[in-house]
Amino acid sequence: MTAAKSTIPILLAALTPLAPAAPPDLDQAEVRIPYAELVRLIDSATSRPPEAPEPPPLPAVLLAARYRIDFSSRTPALHAAYRIEQLATGWHSLPLVHGPLSLGHADPEDTRIVVHDRNFCIALDQPGTHSFRADFLPLRTPAETITFHPGPASSTDIHLTGIPENHAVSIGIDGQSTTLTTASTLPLPATGGAVTIRLIAPQEAAETLSPPLPSEWSWQHHALVKPSDTELSYHLLTHASATAGSGLAATLTLPPEARSVTASGDDLANHHIRRLPDGSRILELAWETRGILDRDLEISYATPLRPLDKQWTLATPAATRPDATRARFSIAGRDQLSYAADDLSGPFSPASLPATLASRLAGNPWFLLEAGASATLAIQRLPLAATADATVDTVLWSQLIEPDGASLTSGSISISHRSPMRIPLRLPDSASLLDCSVAGTPVRPLRREDGTLEIPLPAPPNPGKLTRIDLSYTNRLEPLDPVEGTLSLQLPVTPLFIHSLAWAILLPDSYTAETHGNLTRLATADSSPPSTIRLSKKLIRNEQPATALFYLHPTVLP
Repeated sequence: MTAAKSTIPILLAALTPLAPAAPPDLDQAEVRIPYAELVRLIDSATSRPPEAPEPPPLPAVLLAARYRIDFSSRTPALHAAYRIEQLATGWHSLPLVHGPLSLGHADPEDTRIVVHDRNFCIALDQPGTHSFRADFLPLRTPAETITFHPGPASSTDIHLTGIPENHAVSIGIDGQSTTLTTASTLPLPATGGAVTIRLIAPQEAAETLSPPLPSEWSWQHHALVKPSDTELSYHLLTHASATAGSGLAATLTLPPEARSVTASGDDLANHHIRRLPDGSRILELAWETRGILDRDLEISYATPLRPLDKQWTLATPAATRPDATRARFSIAGRDQLSYAADDLSGPFSPASLPATLASRLAGNPWFLLEAGASATLAIQRLPLAATADATVDTVLWSQLIEPDGASLTSGSISISHRSPMRIPLRLPDSASLLDCSVAGTPVRPLRREDGTLEIPLPAPPNPGKLTRIDLSYTNRLEPLDPVEGTLSLQLPVTPLFIHSLAWAILLPDSYTAETHGNLTRLATADSSPPSTIRLSKKLIRNEQPATALFYLHPTVLP
């Protein structure tokens, strides 16, 4: 039993965890690594990931495009040589040409020419410069016309060769046509555009290349004439016809004072204004296509107006031969103007004019005058009817009278006006103005030599809004008789039209009165004393409201 007890402390000591050991002292420790490993660690700590290169502005560009058509072959083809620079990596496509074409051959043969978005395109996957050739077969029409649209290229041209003898080639580039008879190289627009090539047969070529024959034209003008304060503006729908010649050029003599002249029309190549030695000016017209002897044009110009002119000379461009020009003048109506001339008719609705002219009338009527190249129109300027600059909508007056004749009158005037102005107002004799305000702001009216006041009004803040004038004045009347008597009263007068006026006269208590004057007496309210007199008047123009009172004190009553 004793032996067992002695083993317990030993077991407990064995099961008790050992205390943690103290950490070693590393202040003097050393680490040794190879030099190559040290360099690698330094490089990895200081190196940065490389920045991504800036992408090119375009993935690929067409540097040069050379086109050639050889007409010596029975079936000419469109031969093309291209030089392309691919700037970005990966697959890219670049448009070359589009139109009614078919690819015949490519060199090198592995050149990837594909159709994408209706364009023949080159497909590339390697950066760098690429050069290749391609032959396109035009799908030709019976008129032997070849049409194609080259893509944009920094340097591009077309070379025409093998033009048969006595033939010609018409080539249209970006709307401009040229006729060639020999091998030629023409530049093409760098931005691309339509190219049309047509082989011209000998007979047509002879006519095309022969010197143009002059044509004698007859002219019919439909002239819309619009007056303004300073000028007459003309817009002409012109039809020209000829019976012979090439129909390529025409000349018109302009009205002497015509300015800002413009001309436009189908097939019109250009127009110029030339001054002749005698000082007159002519309009020279040139068309592109030979043999068209009926032409339609639009011509616009303006001539000056003088404010005191009593007649206008209407004039259109004229042919050299006097009887070769006819004109139909449609004169736009205008307020304050009355027209007169032989054979003048109207007014008519704009709907009866051609749409091109009707749109310029903006709904105004027009008058018709048919003549030769010129006509005279008598003008009468009609005066404008005068209208009131301002009117008084309502005016309210209140007059207090004391037995000794002292009087105080207050008024409120509501005025309708369109612009800043001064309102004339004449007070009764011996009246003295106490105060005056406009729209709540105190003002000091001007005084004329005859005593009339002028009250300044600002512009109304909103159209149709009334401006209110408030004023008061005193004046001395005859003292009231203690029994009975008469009294003459007047209100201020203004030349403005007054729609409605109300006047309240307050006599001393216990007085009653009868009235006589240019105002109507109103019944007083039950709450008003008998000494209150109410008068009114409507539709007043430059008239002074006045009344005479026969007053009576109740002491005389039985």
